[in-house]
Amino acid sequence: MQRCQVHKMRNILAKLPEAARAGLKKLIYKAFTAQTYKEGLAQARAIIVQFRERFPAAMKCLEQDLDECLTALKLPQAHRRQTRTTNLLERLFGEGKRRSKVIPRFSSEDSGLTLLFAVLLDASEGWHGLRMNDALRARLEVMRSDPDSPWEDPDLADLVA
Repeated sequence: MQRCQVHKMRNILAKLPEAARAGLKKLIYKAFTAQTYKEGLAQARAIIVQFRERFPAAMKCLEQDLDECLTALKLPQAHRRQTRTTNLLERLFGEGKRRSKVIPRFSSEDSGLTLLFAVLLDASEGWHGLRMNDALRARLEVMRSDPDSPWEDPDLADLVA
């Protein structure tokens, strides 16, 4: 799950009574891992409406930042695994810190930037296994100019056909 989702889930569960946690966790997780952004948003809003009276603090917490927590669902299915967490980014920062910490002082700004650029190149290796075709590239270009534009995931369309 995305870091936002993990924190959000933890905060929501902390506001629920023990008896209700397991059931609501499954429902919320289902919304966070829906096939499409619209589907996830609809499921989460239905949960909020259904449980708002019984658990007002938890539902208010779910409602806050809901759009941001579901952002990964706007991306193509093949890319979600790489983008749904911030683990790669956190690992990148940690690796940069680890490599630069052993060097007491860089001789120049360029030498420090060269080291960090090498760390970035190593991290980019994880993205080389993604399938990209012309349709996905075109869709990503559309998303760049209009992030809220509607679309069907090509991977899902293939499954339905």
